[in-house]
Amino acid sequence: MQARVAKRYAKALFDLATEKNSLDAVYNDINLINDSISDSKDLGLLLKTPIVTSDRKEKVMDSLFGGKVNELTHAYLKLIVGKGRESAIPDIASEFISQYKNEKGITTANVTTAVPLHSDTKSAIVKLIEDATKMQVELVDKVDADMIGGYIIKVGDRQFDTSINRKLEELKREFSENIYLKDY
Repeated sequence: MQARVAKRYAKALFDLATEKNSLDAVYNDINLINDSISDSKDLGLLLKTPIVTSDRKEKVMDSLFGGKVNELTHAYLKLIVGKGRESAIPDIASEFISQYKNEKGITTANVTTAVPLHSDTKSAIVKLIEDATKMQVELVDKVDADMIGGYIIKVGDRQFDTSINRKLEELKREFSENIYLKDY
């Protein structure tokens, strides 16, 4: 149910922002709001709790985002809180971001490595993925200290895993399936 609500609200905001020629500004605002909710556990809990009244939640949202977001985004936040759908804001934001990226031809590539990537390596990865997908790429890099080496790239539903961990797992599986050792 929450997913359907989020899609409808996100689509309405997307269409309105497109109509008002403020899609990029609203996208930046939605990212700000989404990041704020993700970063602040208290804000997320406040939006979900039924104990706090809608008026109080609206005042909190006004104080947090009042002068920082586009008028359209601000009015939209007031509408969502007024309708009692504030708990769906993170889902609405995620859906809006997804619709925006789809419209603009942007794909997200998640790269996991054992050590931080240098900027030229990031650029090379972005160029490689852009050439392969014919889409603009937004790179999200993550360092996983448990990886011994190599990298894992996830783009959409595809994953390219050249990590040493995966290669060790393959070797382990090959050794366990080796018929020469089992006959002895």
